[in-house]
Amino acid sequence: MLFPQNGDLRNTTGSGPHLSVGVHGTWSFGAQGRHLLRPRLDASFFQKADHHTDLPGYSQDLRTRVSSLAAGAEYLFRFPGQRPLAIGVGVYEIRWSVDSTNRVHLPEGTVAQSGTSHWTRPGFGLVATWRLSRAWEVEARTIASRYGYENHSIHAASLGVLWHF
Repeated sequence: MLFPQNGDLRNTTGSGPHLSVGVHGTWSFGAQGRHLLRPRLDASFFQKADHHTDLPGYSQDLRTRVSSLAAGAEYLFRFPGQRPLAIGVGVYEIRWSVDSTNRVHLPEGTVAQSGTSHWTRPGFGLVATWRLSRAWEVEARTIASRYGYENHSIHAASLGVLWHF
């Protein structure tokens, strides 16, 4: 589950939660396997957001739907002993897509414009995982990136369950 944390993304998608799914690999190395490298591929699907504006002489309806596809890698450090906690940092390449339909209602009629815009931007994150068992893990992650023509700042938090097989 993904939760937008700042105004720019929240205005476009709503506050969440939103669906995020991914495929990850994890390789441990170093003393007692405490160092972890996790390449990952994630897809996020945000809910549609509708905005309505009334102004003198016309009104406007804007519907947007945001999605993203991210490829990246994370480095995690698992603390010594039997502690199931690992913390780390990540770097990602994120392709943002925004589908939008803009309708302007004038006294003469309605004008509609639809389209999809794409931007590829870097992203950076902090991640913490808690190992529940050999097969299950809980992950909390925060991501910072940018999107849009105006290069809006994005901050999002995610909470996920990982299944190891």
